[in-house]
Amino acid sequence: GTGTAEVSGSDTSATGGAGAKGSGGSGGCAGKCALPAGIDVDILSPPVLNATAAVTVVSTLKGVAVTAYDNYALLTGSSTYQVVARSGSPIPGGGGAFEPVAGDAVGPFRGAARLDDGGDIAYLGAFATKVPSLYSSTMGIFARGAVVALDGDASPDYTARTFVFDPDVSNPPSLGPDGTVAFACTLVGDGFDWVNHDVGLYAQAPGAALKPVVHRGDAIPGGGAHFQAATAEDWLGFGPVELNMHRAIAFGAFAKLDSTQTGPYGNGAVDGVLIRRASCRE
Repeated sequence: GTGTAEVSGSDTSATGGAGAKGSGGSGGCAGKCALPAGIDVDILSPPVLNATAAVTVVSTLKGVAVTAYDNYALLTGSSTYQVVARSGSPIPGGGGAFEPVAGDAVGPFRGAARLDDGGDIAYLGAFATKVPSLYSSTMGIFARGAVVALDGDASPDYTARTFVFDPDVSNPPSLGPDGTVAFACTLVGDGFDWVNHDVGLYAQAPGAALKPVVHRGDAIPGGGAHFQAATAEDWLGFGPVELNMHRAIAFGAFAKLDSTQTGPYGNGAVDGVLIRRASCRE
């Protein structure tokens, strides 16, 4: 099934806006850095292309100056690559450095990063809070050169619940053409735990605070059903999230029908769901 929503906020520069926790780059420089000479790129993820013909990819790096601490990178460019973030480099705002998950061959940048038409990038990144380290200890969502949400951060709408990002179940964020970012995330606390957890869909427009769109258990518009996971293995219950140039959000979802279903899970896809367009406005 699908659903849509809309968010808004004032435009800001490419380095992030209100609600961002800090800015940063890679390898000790602010923003995007030139890829050093003598380094070979081995691409791991499918390329993501924007309207200006720029791409972004996740890759491994090889070369005389490359070590086990800095051999993964998130790259962008049209004719030549620039480094957006690199393993061993500080996360935006400080407090850790990007590092891969132990026993994992895909590095700290999970899934395909997203690229907007202005060249800003959103991604799910794993990092270590104690450096130097070969492996990560936590994760977060990063966009526009800033932190959007970190593992352990309080939810903006239920402050007793905290975000949980996991390399096995969390999905990369989506990024609209104007830099609006959206993601689904597990939450624990306030009566929820790792097994019986909450799930929320959140969005942040440039210059705006992070805002909730919908939670597992919320009534679908028009009533008659509530958003719910399809099975115990359906960890998030919401499918991939997409945004358009008008900041409308589309997502897949399952719902539990109030009149005909029993048990903890939903078994019917919700088609044509429209989430309140004002739910994320300033």
